[in-house]
Amino acid sequence: PKANIVMAFSHSRFLPIFFRVVPGGIHEITTIDILLEELGNDIILVLDKGFISKKSLKKMDAKSKFVLPLKRDSRMIDYDKKLDDYFMYNKHPIKYCYYKKDKFYVYIYQDIRVKYVEERNYFDRLSKGKRCRWNEKYAAKFAIVSNIKSTPQEIYEIWKTRNGVEMAFDVLQNFLETDRPYVHKEDIFKGYLFCSFIGLIAYYHILKMLKDAKINKKVSVSDALLELSKIYKVEINGKEMISERVKKARKVLRKLKMINLITNSGRS
Repeated sequence: PKANIVMAFSHSRFLPIFFRVVPGGIHEITTIDILLEELGNDIILVLDKGFISKKSLKKMDAKSKFVLPLKRDSRMIDYDKKLDDYFMYNKHPIKYCYYKKDKFYVYIYQDIRVKYVEERNYFDRLSKGKRCRWNEKYAAKFAIVSNIKSTPQEIYEIWKTRNGVEMAFDVLQNFLETDRPYVHKEDIFKGYLFCSFIGLIAYYHILKMLKDAKINKKVSVSDALLELSKIYKVEINGKEMISERVKKARKVLRKLKMINLITNSGRS
């Protein structure tokens, strides 16, 4: 049997805050009504292209704010619009334009880096004698539809927050191996997923600590857990002591400002 997980991620808190298990036969769009009922209307739905339809747009517009990507051949996109303005994102220029379509706002973006790669690949294939097509009008462009009127940069940054949920699912699948439960009873399966979600929250608490210490690019959550798992509280001749700490573990603790990881009460 197949099951799907509905998850909500708090961008401001950098934590997964909600999950629910639904049968695999239920289409994702039908879960939105219940999701909004449970979380309230003060949220922004950042979804993928699978949720795009006139009916779903009207449904979401009536209940919540949303940011969705449009399919490249969507009739809502006017590729003849000139992208004369730009903003910097991660030190790279993103060209844009925006306009109102019916009662929604359409934001069109073009990543200069992606355009270069696409054009380079095109000429590379031509040089090898392969047949391919290149359309300057569509190059490296993508569009977002939203019921939020804001600056194109803010909408773009909201759209980028979807990486938080994608990363959370990646952690569930590959780090916690939640997609391989090896259980047969539904109650046990739901309990297993609940424990996995608690583990996911713990993972993000540790990741936030690594980010705050600015060492997350050098030390992963797996590395931190592996090194710190080598530290024990031991009792020798009735005296409680902390076991020897390897150099890497000491370095991680110093960066996290957790020298006294294990206190007299057994926790820090």
